[in-house]
Amino acid sequence: MEYPMNDPTVALLRDVFGAKRQLILRMVESDDSLEPFLIGPTFCASHRQLLISVFTTSTTVLQDALLASSTAWMDDMSMEPCDAYQKASSALSKLSALEVKNQDDATTCLTLGALIHTFALKLRVGDIYLICSEALGRIKPIYESEHYSDSPSFFMLTCMVAHEILECLVRCCRPMLRYKPSVDPTRVDRFVGLSGTLLPLLQDICELNAALSCVDRTGGAEVNAALLSVEQAVMDWFPPVPSGFTSLFTSMETTHMLCQARVTRMAALMIIHRLRHPFGRETGSALAMASTIMHELEITQQITGKQAKCVDLAILVACLEFEGNSRDSWIHKTERLLGYSMEYKARIQGIIKSFWAAKDRGQDLFWYDLSTVA
Repeated sequence: MEYPMNDPTVALLRDVFGAKRQLILRMVESDDSLEPFLIGPTFCASHRQLLISVFTTSTTVLQDALLASSTAWMDDMSMEPCDAYQKASSALSKLSALEVKNQDDATTCLTLGALIHTFALKLRVGDIYLICSEALGRIKPIYESEHYSDSPSFFMLTCMVAHEILECLVRCCRPMLRYKPSVDPTRVDRFVGLSGTLLPLLQDICELNAALSCVDRTGGAEVNAALLSVEQAVMDWFPPVPSGFTSLFTSMETTHMLCQARVTRMAALMIIHRLRHPFGRETGSALAMASTIMHELEITQQITGKQAKCVDLAILVACLEFEGNSRDSWIHKTERLLGYSMEYKARIQGIIKSFWAAKDRGQDLFWYDLSTVA
């Protein structure tokens, strides 16, 4: 595909030539390369425009990260794999050295982190937590300051926050920053759809998970009261649907977003249940919700022909509940239901299998014990 010289993306790549130039152009300009990460095609054009806008002001900082992620996801043979790793390493060094003094710097930092994170989803899945925490930690002073304004330039934030939440729940860690939903609660997010207002509640669960890991099995009265409060908030939560929702998005996108909201809410309730009761006990409601999550995801995929996005936490939570012969069937189905790369799928499946093995040894496991066996 040829690109006109006045194309805005081409203008950003004056110092990139040959195969590398074409690789980046294909990654940025192709809807097919963006859709694996976004709710659906409706978001591609605005996502591309925002990427280009950030690249315009931060080309030098972002170029290595963009090249690394493009190489990883375009399965391009014009670059040696070691070149992609070198570019990713260089980008990570830039992230670690980046000074964040204002909101523009924070936008660059967040975009840089998200691009490295995109590379990691394919080739370095074990580094996802490190990358998310590094980027979110660097923007935290600006993001949590009174000078922060709700801005479209933070378009990568929910992607990073959602993945950090999963990692924190697996590792029994506290989130790096407190996510603040948009001032417009009905704003539909390109990554988490209608579930943006659920993210702070999931972060509350991360905090309680870490707190409960440090007290005795009965938990402190204060922590248990907080757990009850968060549980009630999750039970009361309802996805804020904007006016004209079904006309603003395709039927596939609306189906995916509603599915994503339902299974994420159920997953949050299941984690709370397993903070109170060890796995293997009080199984009735937990198994019912686990089966509902997986069937909901299967039906959504059958109807739309595509995986629901950003539902890996729900799949992980559901699969931990399964017992006996059903496990093989469910773990096999995760191949179709999990997104991103084979490496990422293998990591989630590995966590599930390690937990099953520990549970089968008769260990009395609460959710916060996942970090010791996964």
